[in-house]
Amino acid sequence: MTPGKLPRIAQSVHSSPSTLLLILGTFVMLAVLLTSDQNIFVQGVEASPAEANDEMACMNSAKDMVTMSSQFSVEETVARLQVEIQAQGLGVLSVIDHSSAVPADGEPLRPTTLILFGGPAIDAPLLQSEQSIGIDLPLKYLVWQDACDQVYIGYTEVSTLQKRHKIREQDETFQTVDALMNEIALPASVSFE
Repeated sequence: MTPGKLPRIAQSVHSSPSTLLLILGTFVMLAVLLTSDQNIFVQGVEASPAEANDEMACMNSAKDMVTMSSQFSVEETVARLQVEIQAQGLGVLSVIDHSSAVPADGEPLRPTTLILFGGPAIDAPLLQSEQSIGIDLPLKYLVWQDACDQVYIGYTEVSTLQKRHKIREQDETFQTVDALMNEIALPASVSFE
């Protein structure tokens, strides 16, 4: 900083008391942050490792996935999705209840169900463009209940599928799939009555 700038800064601070308060407040906040070993936002409250894990389990952070919360249980959400899928003229190919498997440690899994569905009008054009998309077909929804008892519907972002398989000539099909995924999931997750 040049010597000539310091008097100008001091003059602007002197002419504006709010600027002085802002600068002082910033310095005080920095001093508190740097010298405090506690959480200044909730004094004296620190999460235990178990609470932190529960909180992390309640966070929905899947990358490239569209998620929406459901007002219903996993079982009812799955049933509602099946009705909506069939109403769109598509077939439910399989329903996989991941939580029915008992892990080796005997701890039960939270409700988690995968629904596979599709139809030739959607699948065929995409497979004709790029067969590698078969790894991501049929289309699917995952319905699960997190550690905080919130139920979610999730599915892979359609743009992710398009980029992953480098399909450029099927923009209209991907737009249709994107709209369809939302049209099915929304009424399955929310009551409009």
